[in-house]
Amino acid sequence: MGSSDGYNETRQIVTKAWIGKDGQDEYEMTIRFGQYALGRYAKGTEMIDCIPSSDSMDWIDIEPENKRIEIRLK
Repeated sequence: MGSSDGYNETRQIVTKAWIGKDGQDEYEMTIRFGQYALGRYAKGTEMIDCIPSSDSMDWIDIEPENKRIEIRLK
């Protein structure tokens, strides 16, 4: 995961995700924190309710050709 200094400046964490039937495909994953998620993260509390509704996929971008994922939390 990213360093705390980088997180404070960018309000995001860049990490890796393994996707595929056997977890064989490595992706770069960026998690962007919205205001609600920032507060939860700062307090060290559970963040499951920071994930936007499953009714829409406008909070996640997956680029298989570049092996990148971006997630935007509330």
